[in-house]
Amino acid sequence: MKQFLYGIVFTILAAAIGFVAAAHFGYIPVNADSKPSRIEGLAAGIARHSYVSANAPKGNNPLPINDETLLAGMKIYTATCGECHGGLDRKPSAFGEALYPPAPNLINDPVDDDPEGETFFVTKHGIRLTGMPAWTGLMSDDDIWRVTAFLKRMPDLPPAVKAQWKAVSGTDAPSKDEKH
Repeated sequence: MKQFLYGIVFTILAAAIGFVAAAHFGYIPVNADSKPSRIEGLAAGIARHSYVSANAPKGNNPLPINDETLLAGMKIYTATCGECHGGLDRKPSAFGEALYPPAPNLINDPVDDDPEGETFFVTKHGIRLTGMPAWTGLMSDDDIWRVTAFLKRMPDLPPAVKAQWKAVSGTDAPSKDEKH
């Protein structure tokens, strides 16, 4: 049994040393236009999901959910988020697609099924090594909650907000019936 445990420890150490050596000698690509390994993608996805779930605020959005909040959220989204995540015209962002990993198009693939606290947390604190900046210090918590409210309710916006969307972009807002 002792030899078996030594074997496990040796294997872990050898893998760690091999990883450090590969990184040191430039064998692990870091360029944004190369596809990551399955292990990197899996590890990053698990870490992101677990960390955000554990640290995001729980409960409801503290702001009143009304036309004023949603319109303000839509304006903030247009001014700060659309360049990477797609504009109200529903066209993908070339800049966002050039990031690694590509920024999700939040207009065509809404985050309405994500808990609001998680969307707030990701917006406020960003995601390391993805191009998603932390908006802490750049945007107030209330403005982040406004954007969060807008994103959460985008497929089911009230008529006044949908009308403003169409007036600004010339396109209709996404609806619940659309697949995403």
